[in-house]
Amino acid sequence: MQIDRQTLVFFIVMFIFLSLPSSEDEPHSTKEKEALEKFEKSLTSQHHEMMNSTYESGYGKVDGFLLSYQDSLQNKNISDWPFHHFDKDKFPWEEDEKYSILPNVVSDRIKSFWGINSSKTDESSYLLNITGSCKGSFEKRPYNKDIRPLNVPLPAYLQDYATEYTGYRRGRDSYDDDGNPKDDRGADDSSSYIPEKVGNITFDTGKVSFAINNSPYNFRDPKLNKVNVSEEDRFDNVVVSYGSMYIRDEDDINENKIDMQGLYFQDTGSLFLSSLSAKFMSALAFPHLVMYKDLFANSQKLVDQYFSSNNFKKLYSVDSLYNLVSEATDKCEYVGYIQFQKTNFTKEQLREIDDELLFPSGIPITHDIPKLVVEDYLLYSPDCGIVLEKPKNTEFQGESVEVFRREGKLMLRGLFVLLFIQLILLIKEIKQIRTPGQLSNISSTTVSIFSLQDSLVALIFLLATTIFQSSYLSFVSVSVLAFFMSAVFEMRFLVNVLTNQQNERGISWWEILRGGSSNEEGAGGPTNNTTAPTETDTEAPPGTNTPGNPIVPPADVPGVPVTGFVESDEARISNGLFARTFFFTICTIFLIISAISWRQSYRRVFEITAFMLANSYWLPQFLRNTLKNRRRSFSWNFIIFTSMIRLTPIYYINFYKSNSFRHRQNDYLEVILVTSWVSVQVGLLYFQEALGARFWINDKWLPKAFDYHPILNVTDLESGFSSDILANIRELSESDGDSQQTGNGVVTCKVGCTICMNDIDLPVIVEVDPKLQGSLNAADKKKAQQYMIAPCHHIFHKECLEDWMKYKLQCPICRNPLPPV
Repeated sequence: MQIDRQTLVFFIVMFIFLSLPSSEDEPHSTKEKEALEKFEKSLTSQHHEMMNSTYESGYGKVDGFLLSYQDSLQNKNISDWPFHHFDKDKFPWEEDEKYSILPNVVSDRIKSFWGINSSKTDESSYLLNITGSCKGSFEKRPYNKDIRPLNVPLPAYLQDYATEYTGYRRGRDSYDDDGNPKDDRGADDSSSYIPEKVGNITFDTGKVSFAINNSPYNFRDPKLNKVNVSEEDRFDNVVVSYGSMYIRDEDDINENKIDMQGLYFQDTGSLFLSSLSAKFMSALAFPHLVMYKDLFANSQKLVDQYFSSNNFKKLYSVDSLYNLVSEATDKCEYVGYIQFQKTNFTKEQLREIDDELLFPSGIPITHDIPKLVVEDYLLYSPDCGIVLEKPKNTEFQGESVEVFRREGKLMLRGLFVLLFIQLILLIKEIKQIRTPGQLSNISSTTVSIFSLQDSLVALIFLLATTIFQSSYLSFVSVSVLAFFMSAVFEMRFLVNVLTNQQNERGISWWEILRGGSSNEEGAGGPTNNTTAPTETDTEAPPGTNTPGNPIVPPADVPGVPVTGFVESDEARISNGLFARTFFFTICTIFLIISAISWRQSYRRVFEITAFMLANSYWLPQFLRNTLKNRRRSFSWNFIIFTSMIRLTPIYYINFYKSNSFRHRQNDYLEVILVTSWVSVQVGLLYFQEALGARFWINDKWLPKAFDYHPILNVTDLESGFSSDILANIRELSESDGDSQQTGNGVVTCKVGCTICMNDIDLPVIVEVDPKLQGSLNAADKKKAQQYMIAPCHHIFHKECLEDWMKYKLQCPICRNPLPPV
């Protein structure tokens, strides 16, 4: 069988792709292989030494802990280790800067608040499950200036590997932005120079937050399935914790993330966390870093269990070694001591609450769920010489992940209800706006803003399902409802509006701003003395004819939508609309994701601006009403309730302290600006209905509205009107009995309505004296409101033509287009 070229190329590419080594494959160079073998051997040796050590014997040969704080100050050479020979009876190890990595000022500060108060079974207890997040502020105390960085070098066997890894990065960093070499530092001050690292905090105050994840008890943890946990080694008061620490300045310009792990002691509410890298194997020093001798044994056994599990065996890979070396060269090491506050619950009550939150059974929780409240904390970086502490009289608190999920579900239910109410309002409004005349008054921009908002909600909450899998159904429900409203109803409604308006020839705002003529609509028509009333005249009985006013516009007046479209136009509009909406939605999501990482001041400006633009939906409708000279397009129920529904999320994130978006609280400026802006738009729509669509602008700048109720004169009837009307007037003039001529020169004649086949009383001015034309009586003005004269000069009853125009904007006689009422 002969293989064509495309098939051969496909198989070659697939073979190369499948032949590529996986990330967990064997080392690809001799240096990598040697470094990995030595790393595994060293880690095994350190683990073995930790298990055979006692509290009095000290850290042992653990990377990062060979030099004490005082040894580093004395510039001792790490190759001369050990410097002290500890003995349980004669010379025991103790927590002192002579033997520990912690300066005395730091260790004394830790002992003053950390792990000093234990709770009993029948009294108020500390939180058992601290999985969640909490945030607060930090400050550097004055003694921070006296802390010196600890010499924490990489092990000798990793120096060559690290040099090869960091060679390109250091070479790149040795040049400035213009390509010029930076000033080299001499070898003398290289030890005192601290390169720019993640966690090297240079500002004195800022914000810090923790994202903590507790492991289950060791006898319940699936990670320890392959480790035989004996009865005596089961601990129900200490668990392993993992966390991420985020340190930011006040303006959120700089953010530093440090991944940490440690132990949480439930009896004292004390959490210890530490970073881990190739030069700082803190996990094997946990038993000593927890400060107290009575915590040593349990910590030692727990670390051994996790180190023996598959979790720590993953460190014996090229990827893990690469990451550990990267952490060692690019980040500051940190140890953290966090003391939580006692709750008002006993340990048994806390277990019941945790079990109900983790495995809901429907049992109501009668108590308020306790928050994560940090009473005090201290963060210390040995290699960067930094100490961060909690400022006095400040709050540092957060919520457990179960509470966050619970609040999130309540938020999703509330949002679902709001979307459902909005959908009901939209369906009712669409049912009322069905005719071409009504659709021509709707602003497509207003509907587009609604559709874009709802499509954003649909896509964002759909993406959130990949992150918050525990609330998958809630997120999907909101996403589907928002997508259903946007893609089915709003898009369909928008397609109808655009299809109805696609052939409009009216003047646009762009032409007005460019200085285009506002009276082009009367071009080409006769210029007899027929009344062309203003906006006020349209709503009230028309005034008398005055010389110089344009006559009724001809059939091809601007602003008349032509309804004779073909089906392909609707499909073309629909396809283009879906493509544009999807494109703008994706771009907006990328912009929002990018804005999350901006500094706080920039984010605030962006947020307020975005909310102002997103809530500008009534402004396009106000301008459309002005241009079309229509007092109202949407019902007031839809306007008021839609505004309230779309403002509710802004109130939620600003006024509800436990909002699921972790938004800053009480941004009154944002709430006032957005609410005022929406209120101004609604107020403008109200004034349009009360005072007229063009109350705020000079009528000369805009095209005049078509008047369906003019009072004709004899000269008008000579151009375009039926000759039967003139003949009827002559007959009335010759007959004294039927003539109803008034003193102001107006005669009423009978004209047939072709829709209902009944007569119309049509007042006609037969007096050519201009002085008499300005004195029409109330009866003639009232008669003018009972008929409608189309641009094609056909005359109908008002009720007849308005009912007809609900379905077709075409003359019933000649099929010429009609301006919407």
